[in-house]
Amino acid sequence: DNNIITKIQGLECLVNLEWLDLSFNLITKIEGLDKCTKLTDLSLFKNRIQTLTGLEHLTQLNVLSVGSNMLGSLEDSIDYLRKLKNKLEVLRISDNAFKNNAPVDKKYTIARLPQLKYIDYELIESKEREQANEEHKDEMGQADGADNNEKADGDAG
Repeated sequence: DNNIITKIQGLECLVNLEWLDLSFNLITKIEGLDKCTKLTDLSLFKNRIQTLTGLEHLTQLNVLSVGSNMLGSLEDSIDYLRKLKNKLEVLRISDNAFKNNAPVDKKYTIARLPQLKYIDYELIESKEREQANEEHKDEMGQADGADNNEKADGDAG
């Protein structure tokens, strides 16, 4: 962390890497992590990342810090994370450049990522999870339907 790294590269041979902290750099895109499939903790806090991508191969990922970046859409970011097949339980995503500088909709995030245990360093209490699910149940029904349609479309091909 705390360098002037602009691009994630040269990690291909670190196949057993479990923890990587690239915070406080100048990274604009998440890339070069395809071979780091054992990565469980990734910190990209305070960079210049505009879109969440490049995490598809990180199936063991448990902790992700992408706070204080330039992510433009909370919805797109959460939808992307939701589609990943990983073990994400801890997410730091606040202080991004979301549309209209809106704060993170914590309940939306909790409802969309039910496996989360912590968001922005705060434990998600069961009551808070229930409220989030209740508040966003209509959206979740639509999202689940869309996810099922995508799976069905993929099975048909």
